Amino acid sequence: MRREYLQQFDEVFNCNLSEKIRINMPVLDKLYEYFENDIYVANKTQRDLAKKRANKYEVIMKSLNKHQQELFDEYFQIENDIAIDIEKQLFTFGFLIAKELDFECNEILKRKNE
Repeated sequence: MRREYLQQFDEVFNCNLSEKIRINMPVLDKLYEYFENDIYVANKTQRDLAKKRANKYEVIMKSLNKHQQELFDEYFQIENDIAIDIEKQLFTFGFLIAKELDFECNEILKRKNE
């Protein structure tokens, strides 16, 4: 988990989780990889969009010269890297929200039981 994600979470939700949670969480990183590689299955909409994207990519590549194709591939890779980083950040946000909700629910239960 990147510190940047924690800091942005704190800014978005106006909290101080970055002070309560340790940054080195290899299990969370492995869990994300597991979801990404083993659990995720594209739904029909995603498959259809991927097919459309592949068709458009092929048309674009045929219209470009070699240098333009290389530039476009580099651009495409950067777009993919951005999308992956967004997915990781959203996954991390979901985890942090779950942790905070768990903490708050436990606090409420403690108060009720006192």
